[in-house]
Amino acid sequence: MSSYYEFSISMTVWHPSIDPAVITSNLGRAPRLATKAGDQLHRYAADDEHNTVARHAKLTTWCSYLHPERRLQSPDVDPQELLSDFLTACSDTQKSFLRELSQDGWVSICIHVFTVGGNAAVCLNPDVVLRCAEYGVEVCCDFYSTPQR
Repeated sequence: MSSYYEFSISMTVWHPSIDPAVITSNLGRAPRLATKAGDQLHRYAADDEHNTVARHAKLTTWCSYLHPERRLQSPDVDPQELLSDFLTACSDTQKSFLRELSQDGWVSICIHVFTVGGNAAVCLNPDVVLRCAEYGVEVCCDFYSTPQR
């Protein structure tokens, strides 16, 4: 197993109707991406060879990193510790808001792991996963291979 990898942790919310500003206000985090359901997207999809139709967001999408840096490095920072610290710092109001969001929408915390010339593993304590589940938050991990340095 590689002893070095880079990672980021982001929280994403998908919801059929909520305004992203409400999510930002309730969670107290600035999004790196926010689109309201019904807003016109800047991408276009061809409906045939000659015409394009503007696309509109079907869901509100809101995404924020749980840390200010774009990527963090192991072993300097432990993903589990960062996630646990985030959950501990959430107020009761924020936890209730996450539960409400997950009833009509979907809330996911994703650990994005970028391996450098080898393998990596991320282990989460069951307590951390259980705490996420109690707040209605799904936890997932994505692994990406990067070239050897």
